[in-house]
Amino acid sequence: MVRITTQKSAEAVQQLLDRVRITQQLSRSDYLYLTSLVLADTSLNNVDRRRINRLFDNIQTGQLSLVD
Repeated sequence: MVRITTQKSAEAVQQLLDRVRITQQLSRSDYLYLTSLVLADTSLNNVDRRRINRLFDNIQTGQLSLVD
């Protein structure tokens, strides 16, 4: 199980999502962080939650790749 030990600011999450959108690649550690964030963080706003879910959809459809 992955625990969120530090709270990243909303700005840091935005930067991560923007970087992934530009590079079309997501590291496995960032994937685990975003998964934990969606599942555990109740303070995540709906816009960010939708952006993360779209990112997960893109992984499933092969439009985005996971890298080690």
